[in-house]
Amino acid sequence: MTNPKTSESRAVAGRAKPAAAEVQSTGDRDAMLAQLVSLTQSIGELAQQKNGSAGAQVTATAADDTSKPDRVRFAYNFLGVALGRRAPSVFQLTKVDVHRDTRTLTFTGLGPATVARVRAANNVVRLLEGLVDGTPVTIDDGKDAIRYDQRIDSIVTFTARNGTPVAIGPCLDPVPGE
Repeated sequence: MTNPKTSESRAVAGRAKPAAAEVQSTGDRDAMLAQLVSLTQSIGELAQQKNGSAGAQVTATAADDTSKPDRVRFAYNFLGVALGRRAPSVFQLTKVDVHRDTRTLTFTGLGPATVARVRAANNVVRLLEGLVDGTPVTIDDGKDAIRYDQRIDSIVTFTARNGTPVAIGPCLDPVPGE
């Protein structure tokens, strides 16, 4: 496939542009490329599910049906920003403030968000529902417990379960000793 603005292939034309962030070593570049390829494949799978052409039978609730176009749009916008092909203004997530104690997270500045997906360094993902601004939420109980000694690598808030992304939170270091 060629780039309509040049005679180069899109892949070659894309490499000629400066990356969104300068990468120092070949190993870092390879790791970033592998992550971008994985992200692109995941977005493609999500888009196929949306169109019902994933091959497997997909059963979804009405809430899932309305949120998938938003999630696909969000994912494509993120990928475009990461590749430097879209202005960051299309990826307009606000930041939510999160305070971490030994057993809890307290969110402030939630806006319309009521749900958060929290991922720890050990790949444990915890879905927190019913969030209220300034009210602590326990994270260290149940099967998806996130212990005080685990780093939190990502926090994303949503309007509802499987809803539209609203904001991102900070990475949080483990809480010293208990």
